[in-house]
Amino acid sequence: MSSQRTLFAALIFIAICVISSKAKVVSGSAKLTGVNTEHVVTKFAVSPHGKGKVSVTLTTDTMYEDERHLKMYFFSDDVWPKVTHATTCAEKVRLANQASVISFRSTRGDRPDGRRDTWIAKINSILMKFDDRPRYWYILIADCSYEMYYHDKSNGPINYRLEVMDNYIDITRPEHEPEYSHIPYDERGMIKFHTVNLVFSFLIALFLLQTVLSQKNGNGEVHLSSIIIGLTCLIWSSSSVCEVIHLNAYKRNGIGSHFFDALSAHFEAVCDSLISLLLLAIAVGWTLPSDISVQAKNINNSSILVSACNGLRNPSVAIQKGNPAGILSIAMFLVHAIIAQWGRIYDDDFDCYHDLEHLPGKILFCLRFILGIAFLVGVASLKRSTHCSHELSKFLTTFSVTGFVWFLCAPSMGVFISLVAPVYRRHQLVSICSGVYQLAALSSLALFVTADSSKSAFHKVSKIGGGDDGLSSLSNGSSMQNSGNASKSIFRIGKSKVRLD
Repeated sequence: MSSQRTLFAALIFIAICVISSKAKVVSGSAKLTGVNTEHVVTKFAVSPHGKGKVSVTLTTDTMYEDERHLKMYFFSDDVWPKVTHATTCAEKVRLANQASVISFRSTRGDRPDGRRDTWIAKINSILMKFDDRPRYWYILIADCSYEMYYHDKSNGPINYRLEVMDNYIDITRPEHEPEYSHIPYDERGMIKFHTVNLVFSFLIALFLLQTVLSQKNGNGEVHLSSIIIGLTCLIWSSSSVCEVIHLNAYKRNGIGSHFFDALSAHFEAVCDSLISLLLLAIAVGWTLPSDISVQAKNINNSSILVSACNGLRNPSVAIQKGNPAGILSIAMFLVHAIIAQWGRIYDDDFDCYHDLEHLPGKILFCLRFILGIAFLVGVASLKRSTHCSHELSKFLTTFSVTGFVWFLCAPSMGVFISLVAPVYRRHQLVSICSGVYQLAALSSLALFVTADSSKSAFHKVSKIGGGDDGLSSLSNGSSMQNSGNASKSIFRIGKSKVRLD
């Protein structure tokens, strides 16, 4: 009961994180000082041959003193690395591709709150065209006079609202008018990709559902692993649905639905958690007979590790109060949820859960590596089990390599893309590669958990393939005892019996 309350609290925490996500609508407030002489507003990817369009409205409640050095600067990704390494405001603004003067004017009118007049400035600018390739544009507000003399208290914060659009030109059809879109270049085609992604993952879920309804084992039994993979497919499909909703809204208004974008990232995190737990459970002998298990001597007789392995081998044990496996499962979901939410601090316009360009992504890299090592250790211990046959050992070797590749695929892919891909392609490539490898993993696992006993040496003895607890080499008394224990790990859903062991 305590574990269930903890899990419920964890779900409430995730829901609060998602609902409280603040939307980055390219608006905010900039307070320039002698320490912070510039403020980065946003970045945006523009198509080749196109001219991005920028419209900005800036307001302040007090007259801005000495506007001579107050400007909005635009930097392409060619010069941006030099800007980040420059030490002074003057050095940075000299690298700008173009700039617009910010000049405030007083607006008189009725103010319901009784406050003074508002000072307002508007900028409408066209970004310069580059024909060779797409480019990221970085937009910032700067006043280098703060470096020259102290007047931090002279001016208040500047509130801004910025709208930027990509000017897409089809060079194969020059007679057509250019199309302006809120969707940046690095998000083009992502709606189609997520649509394909959700269709394929939903089809996998339907395949698993059909397997469950057909009562594949012939005795009305369905293994829990099939339900877990089916649920994971539905969650992964839901992640794509949320991202399609966000992108379509973003296309219309340049803001999107940051609730659905955050929800998409959290669904991805849940999928990673479920697959990780499933692989770890199988690695310590879940679905295998009780005489093929991780031996205590192989894990240094640690009572905590023994309890965790027993819990992973049998979910009915894991949900007991204080079981390390249950605590590990809850911690897995919580850590992934925190990483997903934390990553949105760095970019909340579009899902960047698997990006390695920020600290949460690097922590995810380390977490996946640690889980991968734990997975390998568990499988290696299984292979040393007394009753593990040569054929089963060969299968487990292949399984360990495949599972370890999954654990390292996302971080390795992120590192490789960040090294070889241009900056304007990275987000798009990371999103596509993440979707493809996750679909491949779900497809493989769907086939794995629905295979019959003739598929492999593993399925011949596994509960997945309909095997009984205990090997044929055991004595009858031992087999009967194991069978008795197995019967306690079954619960019913309608006419179907779900095996937990």
